[in-house]
Amino acid sequence: MPSWMRSTRFARWDDPGMPPPLKATLKAARRLAIRKQLLDSHALLRSESDKQALCKVLEALRCVQIDPIRAVERTELLVLWSRLGAFHPGLLNELLYTDRLFFENWAHCASICLMDDYPLFHHRMQAFAETGDTDGSRTAQWVKENGALLAQIRKEFRTRGPLASQDITVDVPHVPWHSTGWTSGRSVPRMLDHLFFRGELMVAQRSGNRKVWHLTDEFLPPWADRAPMAPDEFCRRAVQLALKALGTGTARDIKHHFMRHAYPDLETGLAALVAEETILPVELVDAGNRAVPGAWMVHAEDAGTLQGLEADSHWEGRTVLLSPFDNLICDRRRNRPLFDFDFTIEIYVPVAKRRYGYYVLPILAGDSMLGRVDTAMDRQRNELHFRALFLEEGRERDLHLADGLARTMQDLGTFLGAQCVKLGRRMPVKWRQALKSHL
Repeated sequence: MPSWMRSTRFARWDDPGMPPPLKATLKAARRLAIRKQLLDSHALLRSESDKQALCKVLEALRCVQIDPIRAVERTELLVLWSRLGAFHPGLLNELLYTDRLFFENWAHCASICLMDDYPLFHHRMQAFAETGDTDGSRTAQWVKENGALLAQIRKEFRTRGPLASQDITVDVPHVPWHSTGWTSGRSVPRMLDHLFFRGELMVAQRSGNRKVWHLTDEFLPPWADRAPMAPDEFCRRAVQLALKALGTGTARDIKHHFMRHAYPDLETGLAALVAEETILPVELVDAGNRAVPGAWMVHAEDAGTLQGLEADSHWEGRTVLLSPFDNLICDRRRNRPLFDFDFTIEIYVPVAKRRYGYYVLPILAGDSMLGRVDTAMDRQRNELHFRALFLEEGRERDLHLADGLARTMQDLGTFLGAQCVKLGRRMPVKWRQALKSHL
């Protein structure tokens, strides 16, 4: 029995009639992940319109995380910029709220999702609606105690149309929401979130971080599919989409990606897909020909690409800055075996304990991580600051990559509308000199 099978509990995978796992190098697995995430030089051609290009990115990634922090720019815009270069952010709003080809929901985090995937999210929201009010949680108890508040909010939307939380005036007795976090006392937003997870409300517009909500029955486009879906069909479809976006992955990787923690009976679902050879087991080996721990898998449609990417002639990477929440590196535990990259966001780390900085952008160079750069956009002076550069161990000698890094720094400045790009002093001297000569 191959070593990868010993670490899995998928009983059907070691059936005598099953084919042996594919063999691939860790380098090829990295390259496949980068290509599937549209981050290599051949991933996406900009011959189509910007809207078409944005749709292609969502079709590949299936979700893009939303985050309000604008130390550089909102993460959803940075993720798209890393793949497309400069585009007009207003086009994303059109696709979300006018064309309604995208919509906001909860994927592996609060995310922009494809309307084509609405059946998957509808299935999960239905499951929440059936159990969310009766699961014994503190939220369920609070909702139960506030029937009058819930009824008033529903009536407000039916009679007044789209509303922000600030537009809703509470004039019925209710038990305020209490927590130890920032939501304490925010009863209306808490109830809106509850209705969102039940599938009754959708985000119909945004102005900065201000959400405007509307009834799903009113906002959802008529062509969106809301047909009921059996749990096994949900698992079958979602697992394949997650694995295609990842390239290769383990069951744990799939569980934490796309429909995070929402795959019912994942082991049985994976075993069925492997048995019919829709998903293929892969034995990964590192540069020393040592087996990489874990039961790795690849979708059958990507197996040929995985094996072809062993050859350097089939691969051309690029140097690009990534959002700290980028889909490629958002799963911290996956980064270590795949990229040998230990990345932690330090936004909520006290200043004195930060190793790298408040808002640090990882640097992808070809098929590896070059390092990270502490970055900030000064909107008062209209300047993009790269405060510090931290290279991965052994990468200082890779000065030939400075040109590509300078180019992506300048491209980010152009996208943000910065009048100039400035370099801080916390950088290896030779790298700072090289970057400065190219900027």
